[in-house]
Amino acid sequence: MYLLDTNIVSETIRPVPDHNVAIWLLSQPTEALWISVLTIAEIERGIALAEQRDTARARQLSGWLEGLLTQYQDQIVPVDRATARIWGRMAAATTDLDIDAAIAATASAHGWTVATRNVRDFSRFGVPVFNPFPAST
Repeated sequence: MYLLDTNIVSETIRPVPDHNVAIWLLSQPTEALWISVLTIAEIERGIALAEQRDTARARQLSGWLEGLLTQYQDQIVPVDRATARIWGRMAAATTDLDIDAAIAATASAHGWTVATRNVRDFSRFGVPVFNPFPAST
């Protein structure tokens, strides 16, 4: 099972998504791909910021998010008690309760792998990490 980092999910709305990421996502069984409620929060934050400078883009992102919520409706994972406890422990090794630590804690609590472009950011938490982008990126 994979917990998709925000940079993997958001790759799908790029004008030209990375080919390797697109192929990898399509090759995975639907039930193997999960997103965190925190990824939804990060995307919603991006929409709110876009509303301040580009309302057309904000509407586009909002529509995309609604589609994403429908697509993953049964595979959105909350921050539960076990995740919160692991998150707190992981965050003790960093300077704050950052979202990466929470996503890593979620993956750890469920025994999943984090799919992300930011391998270094997640490797420090000791969770399995997979980067679907080409090696040169």
